Amino acid sequence: MDVHGGSMQRSLSRFSALAGTIAVGSLLAGCAASVPGPPVIAAPPAAAAPALAPSGDFLAGLEQAVANELNAINSTQTDNEPPAVLLELNALSSQSALLQAETFGKLMTTGANQIAKRERLVNALIADVKGTSYLSGVDLNGTALSTSILALLGRVDGQLQAQASSIQSASLIDQLRSLITNLGPSTRVFGLVEPAVHLAIAGGVELNAVSLLEGQYQTLLRKVSHFKLSPNYAAESARLQDLAANIAAVKSTVTADVAAVLALTPAGYPGNKATILSARAQMALFRSPLGRLNTGAGDVNAIEVLLSQRTVQ
Repeated sequence: MDVHGGSMQRSLSRFSALAGTIAVGSLLAGCAASVPGPPVIAAPPAAAAPALAPSGDFLAGLEQAVANELNAINSTQTDNEPPAVLLELNALSSQSALLQAETFGKLMTTGANQIAKRERLVNALIADVKGTSYLSGVDLNGTALSTSILALLGRVDGQLQAQASSIQSASLIDQLRSLITNLGPSTRVFGLVEPAVHLAIAGGVELNAVSLLEGQYQTLLRKVSHFKLSPNYAAESARLQDLAANIAAVKSTVTADVAAVLALTPAGYPGNKATILSARAQMALFRSPLGRLNTGAGDVNAIEVLLSQRTVQ
């Protein structure tokens, strides 16, 4: 909880009540010892030294109230106030503790912002996967591709939530600093998870295209086999073989690439960037004008033209 949040206000309200009680008692004591005249808070005459006693009592009461609050927090094992309360109470009587409290608060804010930034990206990636409906129909080693990608994002989201909880419960500045500086290396949301998910989605697009080509291949294979005596049979068969080779190459390579990028972990960074770059290059090559996906589509068109020209012998 933020150091300026509800729990801090409740603790300070208890301290204020204690301090207020002491202040009122001191002022009443001053009034009882004085004759009617100027207000108690006015500067007393130089000879009236005893009038300074209430002020000394008030400061002593403040220090005692702070000490009581600190002792209560330190000794009560079930106290549910956040660690930041201790820092703020210490800051009431120490300049160095005040600077420590301000630093602690800034680190808490920084940590919360870093977590939120990564959670926004993870949520956006989840929305991208769910918005690409055919990914659920693309198979990745016996599992729907959408399921595999969402499982990865679910693990990252759980890790971010655990880190957010650790930041909230941190009680030392060095502990906070360590948690925050470890956010990036431990998750690699931006340098690893984001490109891996985008490549997995792109691979799903290509595997979906391969699935369509496979359906066309089966249809064309039946048609060609019915007219083996056709003058175009040899050309049609050659095109079918080329189409089958293109389908097999794209399917095996993209499946391996997608599985590889989804298996990458932050511990392997930056060495595993090579896997990302390789997968991206291969997927781009398949989509190029002379790539296997476009070549396979060309085979389909050529076979359909040959079939339209066939003559029955």
